[in-house]
Amino acid sequence: MTDSEKERLRVTQLYADMSEEELRRLADNATTLTGLGREALKLELSRRGLRIALHESSEPYDSELSNLPCPVACLEEWGRYARIATKDRFWKRYYRVLRLAPFAVIIFGVLRFFPESTSKVPIYIVGVSLVWAMVVAFYAFSLRLRADFIRCPRCGSRFGLGACCNSCGLPRSSATPREASLATDS
Repeated sequence: MTDSEKERLRVTQLYADMSEEELRRLADNATTLTGLGREALKLELSRRGLRIALHESSEPYDSELSNLPCPVACLEEWGRYARIATKDRFWKRYYRVLRLAPFAVIIFGVLRFFPESTSKVPIYIVGVSLVWAMVVAFYAFSLRLRADFIRCPRCGSRFGLGACCNSCGLPRSSATPREASLATDS
């Protein structure tokens, strides 16, 4: 038996002995694994019938497993969350206008230009504007959920709704706790 076959057998046995949660955390940090490790992990996940995707980003996902220090002092410094939070702030501020303005303009136009029309075209136009309003509301809601339920870059668990991670205490922002509570109240 060659050294690579021995190593493959050792890694396969190691992953077979791990719990589902350990495999999940390892999959969340797949970039730190060698090609052999990723291959063995995929095989073990499929053997158990677990549908867990491997985290392939170059950013450390779980510093506990990768033996790296947490790359951020607060969640807002983490690139993935910063992108989501920027979009979320925009949509939180403007989604009502983006949702209702087209509807109001269309209602005004239909009442102004087709007051006694028997055609179904104005009804279809109003229906399309209602669909637009629902799509905008759904997108804003999904961004809000993504921002609230993102995984913590330090511990890998769900961050939660508070100003700090429920598991490891990583703060959401670098603001003081009083500033953070004022920001979440507005």
